Amino acid sequence: MAERKSPKASARKGGRRSPARNFEYPDQTRGSRLAAQLREETNALSVKQRSELFQRGMQMIYGGVAPKEKSGPGH
Repeated sequence: MAERKSPKASARKGGRRSPARNFEYPDQTRGSRLAAQLREETNALSVKQRSELFQRGMQMIYGGVAPKEKSGPGH
């Protein structure tokens, strides 16, 4: 008597292949040009200006200017 293959095994063999990837990327994109421009502008900033921008950015992300209060024991 001939052995029957399980349906899962045959489905895997006949499965679809993923489409071929496109590895040809452009040398420049809108995002890469914008990033280069921003790097150029930020390289001209002083340490104080960088610190102020960092603080503003952290405020946008985490909100508030004061550090978070520590919770008491059992909280």
